Amino acid sequence: MTLSVAPSKKWWKDAVVYQIYPASFLDSDGDGLGDLQGIISKLDYIQSLGVSAIWLSPIYKSPQNDMGYDVADYRNIHQPYGSMEDMDLLIHQCHERQIKVLLDLVVNHTSNEHPWFLESRSSRTATKRDWYIWRDPKYGLDGSRKPPNNWASIFGGSAWTWDEMTGQYYLSLFLPSQPHLNWENESMRQATHADMIFWLDKGVDGFRIDSMNLMSKHSDLPDAPIVNPNSDFQPGDKYFASGPQLNMVFTGDIVDMDFGPGGKYERNDFQVSRLRAITSKWQNAMPKFGGWNAVYLDNHDSGRSLSRYASDLPQHRVNAAKMLATYMGTLSGTLFLLQGQEIGMTNIPDTWGVEDYIDVEGSNYYNSVLERRGEGADMTDLLREMRLKARDNGRLPMQWNSNKNAGFTEGGKPWMRVNDDYKEWNVEKQVGDKNSVLEYWREVLALRKSESEVFTYGHYEELDVARTGENVFAYTMTSFDEQKKALVLLNFSDMDQRFDTCGFEGWSTLLGRKTEVGVGVGRSINGYGCYEVRPPQQQPSLDRWILARHWDDRDNRHTKSMTSRCRAKTVKVKQACDSCRLRKIRCDGAWPCANCAAAALSCTFLAVHKKTGPKGGRRRPRSFASPVSDSVRAGPSNLHHIGSSLPGFSSILASVSVHNGIETPAPVGTFSLDPVLDDVFAKGECGFQPSPALTTEVVSLCLDAFFEHKSPITPILDQKQMKDALLSYTTTPELYSLLAACCSVMVLSPGLLGQTSPHLSQPFHTLSTPLPSPILSPTGASNSPVAMPPPRLLISEVIRARSFSGYIEKPSLNSVQTSFFLFSAYFCLGEDNSAWFYLREAITLLQLLRFHEESTYAVLYATNPLTATYARRTFWVLFVTERAYALQRNRVLTLQASIDLPSAKSDRDALILMGFVNLISLFRDFDDEFVNLWNQPFGTSPSEKPLVKLQNRLAYALPTVSGCTKGQLADLLVSREWLKTIVWQLCVSRAMLSSSSSEESMSFRYPVAIARDIVLVSRLLPPEAFAANGMGILEKITDIGCSLSDVLSLEPGFAGPSTLEIGPRDSLAELVRIVSSFGSGYKKLQILASKAAGCLRTSIERPLNDVADEIDETGQIYGCE
Repeated sequence: MTLSVAPSKKWWKDAVVYQIYPASFLDSDGDGLGDLQGIISKLDYIQSLGVSAIWLSPIYKSPQNDMGYDVADYRNIHQPYGSMEDMDLLIHQCHERQIKVLLDLVVNHTSNEHPWFLESRSSRTATKRDWYIWRDPKYGLDGSRKPPNNWASIFGGSAWTWDEMTGQYYLSLFLPSQPHLNWENESMRQATHADMIFWLDKGVDGFRIDSMNLMSKHSDLPDAPIVNPNSDFQPGDKYFASGPQLNMVFTGDIVDMDFGPGGKYERNDFQVSRLRAITSKWQNAMPKFGGWNAVYLDNHDSGRSLSRYASDLPQHRVNAAKMLATYMGTLSGTLFLLQGQEIGMTNIPDTWGVEDYIDVEGSNYYNSVLERRGEGADMTDLLREMRLKARDNGRLPMQWNSNKNAGFTEGGKPWMRVNDDYKEWNVEKQVGDKNSVLEYWREVLALRKSESEVFTYGHYEELDVARTGENVFAYTMTSFDEQKKALVLLNFSDMDQRFDTCGFEGWSTLLGRKTEVGVGVGRSINGYGCYEVRPPQQQPSLDRWILARHWDDRDNRHTKSMTSRCRAKTVKVKQACDSCRLRKIRCDGAWPCANCAAAALSCTFLAVHKKTGPKGGRRRPRSFASPVSDSVRAGPSNLHHIGSSLPGFSSILASVSVHNGIETPAPVGTFSLDPVLDDVFAKGECGFQPSPALTTEVVSLCLDAFFEHKSPITPILDQKQMKDALLSYTTTPELYSLLAACCSVMVLSPGLLGQTSPHLSQPFHTLSTPLPSPILSPTGASNSPVAMPPPRLLISEVIRARSFSGYIEKPSLNSVQTSFFLFSAYFCLGEDNSAWFYLREAITLLQLLRFHEESTYAVLYATNPLTATYARRTFWVLFVTERAYALQRNRVLTLQASIDLPSAKSDRDALILMGFVNLISLFRDFDDEFVNLWNQPFGTSPSEKPLVKLQNRLAYALPTVSGCTKGQLADLLVSREWLKTIVWQLCVSRAMLSSSSSEESMSFRYPVAIARDIVLVSRLLPPEAFAANGMGILEKITDIGCSLSDVLSLEPGFAGPSTLEIGPRDSLAELVRIVSSFGSGYKKLQILASKAAGCLRTSIERPLNDVADEIDETGQIYGCE
């Protein structure tokens, strides 16, 4: 089955949830019981696994008759676990690491010590009597009292408990001390909801609701059918799981596969056919009916899957654990991982006696069977089943190291016995061991995250058992767009199995033994082995594919000849360079040509040479039968001719082939698969020559302007480091690229270099004309003008120089920053696709360097603190930029707030970073959920309350801006008002606004107040403050102006305030003036002016009121929310 609509993305769908059983995780105070401080101390370890959320089993105040699943107070912490302050710290520390916190919400029942129940049982007329399920007894023929029906407790015996005080039974499907709440009672539901809000307000991100399938009971509470004739009480699940609203649950059959017909502890050996059937049922049914899968094998109520469904024998344990990890990590749904599962923890050993099982469920069942069989009866069969399925198995203390008690506690005795194998199986022993189960789990989770379209959201299809055999479970996972596909092979036996590879030849292995599936009758899968393979790339990146074909079978002599050709300095060509071609003057064909050298221009050959010769029937056809590699071997000058016959190739090559027609193959080195050439290009020995146009004076002038105006807004470069780079940038392609990219942005920034920005003062089609722009030197320098290269020439220089640096295979912080500056340049030029490409490239390079992981910085600060400082700042600049661009161009998000905020190096830095952190806080709430809503203008309407809260947060998001620079202040205040406009526009698209709303942010006229605030900002700050922010601030002001125009056009009679104040049309005219002051070439000015023309019936000649007094010393605007 293929879905017609792509599954929606939510954080809880992408999540990998790590379940923590607090009592067994880590004891920090030596009392033998795990606690909250123990969890806090291991958060770095949890984060290192690649999980994104933790699920805490109950931590509430409880008498602990059922290990916390009997809650006495939902708003207090069980004292041995810690305090509420500990819980607050845990939530804070998790969020600092971008880990969500889920609580176990136990609201099907409470403890009999809960104040609600104490009041309920006080009398039959008590206010809370109906908060629980009470019934009168039945009486037998002999007059004996009996429960209201024959339902059995899940823990054995009757599901009803007699209360002497009021003469009624109350329902308790678990222990007698766990009375069931009556979910039909509205007051009880409201009280429960209030308890949930209490935790949400504390920062908890969600809940796992315990026993949700038991909440809805049949109103008549009828007797259950007799399925166990040996018992007076029968399973009543037919009548207490009947509510049609309850359709989102953990599917329990995955942990019930080895249950017998008579229940949990009846023998029924595991068979892989059951796993195959259950997996296929839910993987296919959930997407079909709009549900979502919970992918899990272990939890706190089950035995360990490694012991039940695979093998915990020493010779198979590692492979079996990895196989189950592969199974879980490749299925669609939210993945849940129980503590210890990641290191291959197993069940209780065979040598333990029944006295070592302490859980109430298993103990009660054992005692009931012993009572029925009689004292001294053989209980071996039951102990075997308890060893597989008892709840104690999933609750054994976590095994941290080889020390006493597995490092779980330094006290004398843990609350529960530690597994005997802890000295060989523990976290410490597996960390860093590439063959360990722990490291394999990290690999699986990293793959699941990087290929979420295939696994988390992918389509499952089981392979026919006829080709796999009974013991091999094989399936494919396919992305929604069907562009990616993975085959998963799992061997559930201890013998090698064969698999028919027909149709999968050439697929490469992602997990498991790193091989390629060859052609043949089959492949062998080791005992408890697993493979996860993907097909060969069906439509490879053509540049890499051609080069791979080119370099496949070359010998050393060919490599040497190509390397020597790379060092050629001057070559004759039959084609004019770009500068001469555009100026229509004769080019001498040298590189650099005489004209470019004389004019101090960069001599490039970007244009594709137009072939001449016979046309029509006399045209000589190209033979496509000859290998493409033969044409490539003729030299780089032929690459474009090859590309012209391959769709999409020209655009790929244009970004890397700068010297088209010149035998200096810079682009070849970038994507070469040859290690010798890679090394040559990495060392810059491949003919790199700096452009005479990018002089030291040009770079110095641009850097001075950058650090004066843009660095406070984009604090990603170190001033001293950049000044030092001026001494060597012409010999290092990487530094040269970075500085050229920075210069291109500065040239495109209006007014910052003392010139009118070329991209705003002239039509776009003339921007590539390589005429230098004279820029006066700064005050105190020589009065001779500095020839500033045009922006497109600088961009071409960046692309040319980067091709020598090997930045893709060997990325650095400089290459991330270069890609960011290229994004900024193309954004200023209005070329959205190119801008998006380089923004994504910057983010990809940053992720390749793992700068989005906090663990990277611990190492980096120790070795290179300066790089660590600016890498962190670069991450957050990209974080903010991506969110702004996603809202401006309807793009998707890839970066999450996964690292700590930047810190200051000096007092001056502290003032700059204060504003920068404020900017981050503005954009932080605009996450995947909001962007997805924004990108679907006609989707489901969100709730009004969170949008109002978001508007309120924006209104008070800038507590103080007194230490900010003028440029920062403009960025912060305009961004805040723009984000308010974005939220307002979302409400408009969902028809959520109301003229009678008590919230101003939900009124139709809200843009009037927003625009007025922008006018106040414009009067407070000089034009340079806006110029420092470049095109980004223009886009935002234009958006605000267009929204105001829409309001005024729909309410033409709206006059706004009195004539002595700034009216809405005054504000609109001012917004048009601000945008037009940047130059007439800004392409969106015409849109704004056109919209405004219909609203401005008369020109506004009077000056706006002096509004300086309306802004206080912190930068807050009086009258703003």
